[in-house]
Amino acid sequence: MKIIVAGSTSYIAKEFIDIVSKKYDVIALVRSLEKEGKNKRSRIEHLVVDYENQEFSILEQFIKKGEKLVFINFSTLSIDKLFINQNLQSFVDVHKANFLSNINPLLFLINKMISAKWGRILFISSSRAIKGDIGISPYTSSKLALSGLSRVLSREYAKFNITSNVLNLGYFDSPLWQQIPKKKRTELLQQVPSKVMGQPQDLIPIFECLIESDYINGSEISVDGGL
Repeated sequence: MKIIVAGSTSYIAKEFIDIVSKKYDVIALVRSLEKEGKNKRSRIEHLVVDYENQEFSILEQFIKKGEKLVFINFSTLSIDKLFINQNLQSFVDVHKANFLSNINPLLFLINKMISAKWGRILFISSSRAIKGDIGISPYTSSKLALSGLSRVLSREYAKFNITSNVLNLGYFDSPLWQQIPKKKRTELLQQVPSKVMGQPQDLIPIFECLIESDYINGSEISVDGGL
């Protein structure tokens, strides 16, 4: 089995890769090798890609015939302003990062999954995006687009034992979280019943469950402490 991780330079992605690479081979997609970070395990292959302009046949050399493949995308960008202070470019940039970065990799990988008669697609979204909040219109719209895409893929390819699901994350102590003003962070954390933030290792049991299950498909799973 091989795990292909897009958005692999984010804090949560790096921690996730560090954990799963102890058990699985990982292809970490990066825009530059300068951003590969601390993950240097022998089971991790860093691959420089251009999400917008590249055909992902470059992955061919790393994938064995009939190999089980898992695709997971941690790409996240948010430009926080009131809607009237946004512009079209804000929406374009955020959608490129959060939504369109999935398209070219999946156009290649789904064909491989069909051949193997097995595949797992996992999109990373957030509870804050799904519920909506002040100042995050580009972010919310891009993450809701992921939900729609996942539902379609879950129906189109279930007959090949390919599942597609979305994880809606709560508040994780990450650079993205630190970009939120301190007063707002305090307010947001009060919404979580446990008053604690998630840790990357909290994703692992759910990840393993989704790999093992042929029947969890087209679902949105909250990992948010009950937010």
